[in-house]
Amino acid sequence: MGPDTLEMNEPEELLMNELAGPFPPSGNYTQVLTVMDVFSKYLLTGPLIKFDAQSVSRVLLIIMATHSYMQHLIYEYLKYRCFEL
Repeated sequence: MGPDTLEMNEPEELLMNELAGPFPPSGNYTQVLTVMDVFSKYLLTGPLIKFDAQSVSRVLLIIMATHSYMQHLIYEYLKYRCFEL
């Protein structure tokens, strides 16, 4: 099941995330978590010091708490693996 096979009717129903970096340091941050709303193409980002589960989940939780909780989330490293939330 990929993002092109899911029916989306409203914003923040399906989000995709990706980890990017390392980049030249800005403070202690060298990586970025990007989260895109597939319906509206709205992009959210969060800085990361390192790629580990705790750091990524903390930034993802902040993004979700600040904006909205999604119904589906697709991770970059699990290509087209969709999780119902």
